[in-house]
Amino acid sequence: MLAPQPLRVGEGAGMTERETVTPARLRRINAAAVLDLLMSTGPVTGSEIMTATRLSRPTVHAACDELIDLGWVVELDGRRPDGQGRPGRPARCYAFAADHGRVVGVDLGEWKVSAMLADLQGRPLAEAVVQLPSNHAPAGVRLSAARKAVRGVVSSRSAVSATAASGWLRTSTCTRTALSGAS
Repeated sequence: MLAPQPLRVGEGAGMTERETVTPARLRRINAAAVLDLLMSTGPVTGSEIMTATRLSRPTVHAACDELIDLGWVVELDGRRPDGQGRPGRPARCYAFAADHGRVVGVDLGEWKVSAMLADLQGRPLAEAVVQLPSNHAPAGVRLSAARKAVRGVVSSRSAVSATAASGWLRTSTCTRTALSGAS
């Protein structure tokens, strides 16, 4: 069972004490609390979310329904996460949709450049390593190696089979410029 954690309005939501809490803002705060819990715990039932967040049943299910519509959460097939149920209607069970996006990390080492593709839970999906000609390789050579490594993991089967068609790869302008080779 999850330990109860009180939800404080505005905590971690970038609010000051003078801000007015509108119903829309409160729904976003509640959804964020539910999403944070699901990201940190794995599959849980609605009742467990209620206990951990101290939100009401209708609020929890409304937040989960919104997160499902946005693709951040999936509803599992109506049983307890551990597979054990009780008689009666199965509990609604939710999990974070770690495959909703991908992240790429790059390590510019002394002798090599590594890139790793991971899902949103940090589980590695693909890795590429490009060896540098020397430990004193100039910045241009290192940047070229980084481009090659990132392209390698982004074009990997794990990346393509995920959500590439729906535009999961988001980069900053400077990252796009560096990866395209423009100066």
